[in-house]
Amino acid sequence: MKEYCRIINIPSQLRRTDIQELIHIEIPDLIRYDNHADRSPIAWPIPIGKTNATFSMRVKMSYEFWTWFKRTGYRHLNELNTKNNWNMRLIQEKSLFNKDKENLCLYVRNKIKQLYQSHGKAPIPMKIERDHIQLKNIGTFDPIVLGKRLNISFEDWHGISLNALIDDKIRKEGGLKHLGPLELPGLGAENTHEEGSITRKRPFEESHLSTIPEESVKRKPNREA
Repeated sequence: MKEYCRIINIPSQLRRTDIQELIHIEIPDLIRYDNHADRSPIAWPIPIGKTNATFSMRVKMSYEFWTWFKRTGYRHLNELNTKNNWNMRLIQEKSLFNKDKENLCLYVRNKIKQLYQSHGKAPIPMKIERDHIQLKNIGTFDPIVLGKRLNISFEDWHGISLNALIDDKIRKEGGLKHLGPLELPGLGAENTHEEGSITRKRPFEESHLSTIPEESVKRKPNREA
């Protein structure tokens, strides 16, 4: 999975005839990115401007690279800038987290629609607002919390892991361990939690969210919204 970002104020002395080498190898090396399993942390460079002293590019970055950069890489870049009197910056155009949280809302909403359709009923009114799902006359929910309460499996979720998407506030308050089931209007509890529907139990349901096994929510190239 890739997301666009901008690398601005790249010093002119780093300009190369082979721009791919600069993007694929030199910049990651300069900021000491050490995940050798990530073979394409930065790719698809597009020039977006230049001055006598600097130039800028729009690129795509991997989720692994951006996660590392937020935690560690920005410090390396600051050190590099201070040492060389540069002002190179990496700016994310849209949060990977927000984008996949929106897609997760769509995913959960579609699962609810499928559940109603499987019982020959029209779904209740639902609306997505600010990375949350609003169920009419019931309330507004984080999509992971709603999925837990409806016992949705997430087995065909193709986005980044649920561990990466969980809200920090929810994690600090104990994750999903103590959440009770939610009964949808028009569907009895026996239908909402019916075996073989969208609600098959998953391994993380009996534990704190921080222990969600990564294999239960693997990342795949494409996802269904």
